[in-house]
Amino acid sequence: MPQQQRSLFGAIRRFPGSRLFGTAITPFVLSLTWTSNVSAAGDILFQDGFEAALAGETCSSGRLLRSDVTYGPIHPTQINPPRLGIDATEWDAIWGHASATDDVSSWPGKSGSAPVLRNFMRTSFVAAHFRTPAGASATSTLKGFFTYPLDWNNPNADIAISTRCGDFSPNAANPGCVATNVSASNEILLFWKFSPGNGSDFCILQPDRDYFVNIRLTDPTSRLRCDPLYGVDNCPLYVVHSYGGTL
Repeated sequence: MPQQQRSLFGAIRRFPGSRLFGTAITPFVLSLTWTSNVSAAGDILFQDGFEAALAGETCSSGRLLRSDVTYGPIHPTQINPPRLGIDATEWDAIWGHASATDDVSSWPGKSGSAPVLRNFMRTSFVAAHFRTPAGASATSTLKGFFTYPLDWNNPNADIAISTRCGDFSPNAANPGCVATNVSASNEILLFWKFSPGNGSDFCILQPDRDYFVNIRLTDPTSRLRCDPLYGVDNCPLYVVHSYGGTL
């Protein structure tokens, strides 16, 4: 993959003064060289109905592979300590933490986890894999949801839980598994649970099964609502996950 110049949080950035930490600092540029953090398997970035990525198959190009991540609740001008170069293809590396220093918790992770994927680009998508526990059943009270906070002012987003990597296609059998064009206004992006019923409102999961949480910007060509600190095409993604109940 081609090498790219990136800063600590994904694009070359300058810190001209006291905006972030309240004390004046000497202007500088912090940069490092690494391999590309998105896949480049093909030319099509977004198409519905991607092929399965398990069993050796690859996801479509544009998938975010690695990213620096910070944890909130936060504001764009506040930078908490980062967890560097995490595997953005796995749930546990993203929502399995609630800070840069805590231990990992396997799916469903840490309730209230508020990660910001700093290397997310307008044309990127997240496809974070997880596996549901074999002990789950239709009587389980475990349920959760994703929230799209107003704080970060992201563009509208699409989210889907699917057995396929990068799949945003409508799911007639389980319509609650796809939500499109959701605004960053503290709205709930998507609910999930194991117990049947209310399928149009909840994504009904099955036990002992592999899934992907797929997230993308609804309109990657939009120039609105990404913080200018991060450059034209870099648009850090802030999605909170919470849950409750038991298996």
